[in-house]
Parts: sequence; structure tokens; C-alpha cells
Amino acid sequence: MKTAAPATIITVEVVYAPKGDGATPWRCLLTAQAPYTVDQALSESGVLLHFPEIELNNSHRCGVFGKAVSPNTLLKDHDRLEIYRPLAQDPKSLRIKRAKEQRKNGK
Repeated sequence: MKTAAPATIITVEVVYAPKGDGATPWRCLLTAQAPYTVDQALSESGVLLHFPEIELNNSHRCGVFGKAVSPNTLLKDHDRLEIYRPLAQDPKSLRIKRAKEQRKNGK
């Protein structure tokens, strides 16, 4: 008679850096049973209650250690789930603007 494999318990960290100078980054350490998704971690961490400005369907995105992930991505033990803020300005537009200014100033 086979015995059931023990449940795999994982620990993940959810992090968010609110906008503003001197704002303290928010962190939440979660322990859960695998399989555990990004969506579940966001819900159980309470980050969306603490920061109502986060709109994951629109401008905010999530990643694990800097790599973008979808809401149904399975998390692994010791993953850090990061919630990204939208960019204030388009980086490409800023580079073009800087290049034009440098050409204007003779650099």
C-alpha cells in the first residue's frame, strides 16, 4: 500500500515599493502549500488592500526576480514576487529627447 506524498510547503515573499521619496518598501512573507500561483499570493498577501492604487490588469505588472510573470504562474519555494509600478515616462522618448538636446548643444 502506497502512502501519499507529504504536501510541499513553500515560502514566498511579496514586495512592492510605493511611489514617493522616502516611501518604505512593503513586504509580506507567505507560507503556503504548493501548487501556489501569483494570483493566490497577491490575494493572500493583502497588498491590494494596503495599496488601492495598484491596478494589476492595467498598468502594474508582476515579476519574480525581475522576470515578468502572469497571474497563473506557479511560484516556487523562496520566490520573490515583485509588483512593478508603471513607468513615469517612456524611456525611448527620453533617449530621443536627450539626443536632440545634445545635438543642439553641439555634443
